[in-house]
Amino acid sequence: MPKLSGKITPVNQLLHEKSLLSLNGVINARVNLGNETVFVKYDSKKLRIVDLEKAVKDASYGVINEKTTLKIGGMTCATCINIVGNSLRKLDGVTAVNVNLGAEKAYVTYNPKMTTVADMKKAVEEAGYQYLGIEGEEGDLEEAARKKNLRAKRNKIIVGFAIGIPLMVFKYIPFSFSKMYFMLITSTPAFIYIAHPI
Repeated sequence: MPKLSGKITPVNQLLHEKSLLSLNGVINARVNLGNETVFVKYDSKKLRIVDLEKAVKDASYGVINEKTTLKIGGMTCATCINIVGNSLRKLDGVTAVNVNLGAEKAYVTYNPKMTTVADMKKAVEEAGYQYLGIEGEEGDLEEAARKKNLRAKRNKIIVGFAIGIPLMVFKYIPFSFSKMYFMLITSTPAFIYIAHPI
């Protein structure tokens, strides 16, 4: 079962542990006043981290989470926003996700003791999208992805011309059934390759 660890302000240890233990699904709760943390063992099928954070906030204390901005490639519509958002929300430790299609970014609030950026990267890629790094991070993942995309488009244009021009010239040869089948067999693989994303 997952364990939650998050910094909180100094608390009355007994009162805070009781407020967490009263939640359905919490197995154990320990408050450490020395380093201002709370460790909660809970059943993730009955309870979500958002519920635990709400209990802490209802007891007039705060939870310190981290925020990050993920750069994501391959999103084209509102459905993509939902898919990326839901795949990130499923991660233990993620408390809030806001996906912006225009900026191609996901703004994530998470507990670093429970989930990592590597977990988020895996979730984004398993959902079928490109993880392009973290905003402000050194590295050229976004630029590399754009170059790869442009190379793929260039290759499709070259294949289209390489097949299309000979077929246009070939159409001036007198008609025969063998010519028709040759043109069909030659153009079909090229058409599938060029139109594949559609």
